[in-house]
Amino acid sequence: MGSDSSCDPLNERKAAIPRWDEKALRMVTGIEKSILALDLDSQGQFIALTNALEMQLESGDPAADVVRLLGDAVLALAHTRRLPEKTQTDLLRRFSTLNERVGTTPPRGL
Repeated sequence: MGSDSSCDPLNERKAAIPRWDEKALRMVTGIEKSILALDLDSQGQFIALTNALEMQLESGDPAADVVRLLGDAVLALAHTRRLPEKTQTDLLRRFSTLNERVGTTPPRGL
């Protein structure tokens, strides 16, 4: 008789665990919504960066440096596009929280 991994309780538990960090993804969704609410001509540029963040998080093994750099790119774009100071401060706070989470959340499967 061969081993059937579909009957293995350990494999069943692993399958029940999401491959990615849902909270981190919700954080990026919140960032994206806050940008969309501004109805900017340049919002597509911001969305391209938040999409890249989502892809990085959905990989299941996000590189903290890449997440940080993409966040820095959004912040730089916000500064360049002269978003309101309050919005820039809010984005900085949100990205700081995201960076802390990604930097301290162990990769899935460990």
